[in-house]
Amino acid sequence: MLTVCAQRHFFYLSAAKADRKLTFSSHARQAQQWLPLLPKRAFDLVTVKATRYKVWQATVRLSSGHTVR
Repeated sequence: MLTVCAQRHFFYLSAAKADRKLTFSSHARQAQQWLPLLPKRAFDLVTVKATRYKVWQATVRLSSGHTVR
């Protein structure tokens, strides 16, 4: 699916599971392990259907080899 989206120049929003391993700057950690390392200013507030979420974004590599943001 990621390959097809990239070929069509589509963008999409998704959430990573807390135990998903993300590699950033050659450091591989589970998503939940990155949270304590992030400053509060790294988060944005996003509203989806009246529900507010704190989100952060980074360009990371998944264990599948895909680079995602």
